[in-house]
Formats: sequence, structure tokens, C-alpha cells
Amino acid sequence: MKVKTYVKGDKELRAILIKLKAAGAGAKMVPAVDAGLLIIQNEVVANAPYKTGNYKRSWHLGEADADSTSAYNTTGTDVVYGPRLEFGFDDVDALGRNYHQSAQPHVRPAFDTKRQAAIDEVAATLRAIVEDAL
Repeated sequence: MKVKTYVKGDKELRAILIKLKAAGAGAKMVPAVDAGLLIIQNEVVANAPYKTGNYKRSWHLGEADADSTSAYNTTGTDVVYGPRLEFGFDDVDALGRNYHQSAQPHVRPAFDTKRQAAIDEVAATLRAIVEDAL
């Protein structure tokens, strides 16, 4: 006895899967990565030590990178004294000045408090990207 099978809607399913694959391409995920990073970055800036505002203004997203299945980005500052603010500094600097600067943690606490919100934002943005693709 021979059995025949027939799949109804296979062409439509294939078209949907192709759209989903395109929506999941790394470059399409950059907005989701950036959305999550901005939540943490905004918390860092809100909690950062303030004297002139230069340090707070210096925080920025890096240049996003993506491959076929992943997207990457960073947030940070190019201000040389950033690590001193976060971790403190108790030493002599390159100019011979003696410092006893206490740590003012604001980066790690921002990550710890906004981690879940960032994850949720990435998920919501990815969901919107997938829904738009369909």
C-alpha cells in the first residue's frame, strides 16, 4: 500500500520563513541592540558625577557592527578620567600630582539596575522588527 502526503500552504510558509530570515539578519537587529544600550547609557549619565558636564556629555554609542546572525554595539566615553570616576584613583599621576580620589561608581550600578529594562526593550524592538517583516 502506498501513502501520499500533501502539505497545504507550503509555499506561503516558505515565503514567511524567508521574510523571517531577512528580518533576523544581523544588520536589521542593530536598532534593537541600540535601544537596549541607550537605556543603560541614560542611567549612567543620570548617575554620573557632575562638575562641568563634560563627562556626562561624552557618553555615546559606538559604531554598530553586525554579521549575518548577530549585531553588536558598545556605549562608553573617551574621557580619560572616566575610569578614575568609576573606580577611584589613589596614586601619583603622570605629572607627579598625588591624588586620593574616591570611587564614584555609576556605570556598574546603572547596568545592574537597568539590565532587565534593557533586555525587555531589546525583546520588544525585535518583536516589532519581526512583526513588520510579516
